[in-house]
Amino acid sequence: MYFLVVNRAKSDADADAISKVVAAHLSWAARKIAAGRIVQAGKWGSSGGMLIIRAADAQEARSLIDADPIAQSELFATEVGRFYPEVESARFD
Repeated sequence: MYFLVVNRAKSDADADAISKVVAAHLSWAARKIAAGRIVQAGKWGSSGGMLIIRAADAQEARSLIDADPIAQSELFATEVGRFYPEVESARFD
């Protein structure tokens, strides 16, 4: 299964603290990409990011994301939801 993760910096989060946690997050994400757990990742808007992850179920997805330095920092609001990539291949003529 795939899950979409959206991280948005909280409006009151300190910019210097965000920079430090993002550096740790990028290192964590690189390891998860190499392990095949993250399918796609990138910055989203001016103060957030998105990940598409692989997990067996919602509980495994949540466990994976809970280990992300961004989720642990409490500087970001994090949303996780099931992602259905098969819709992408549907024809909408």
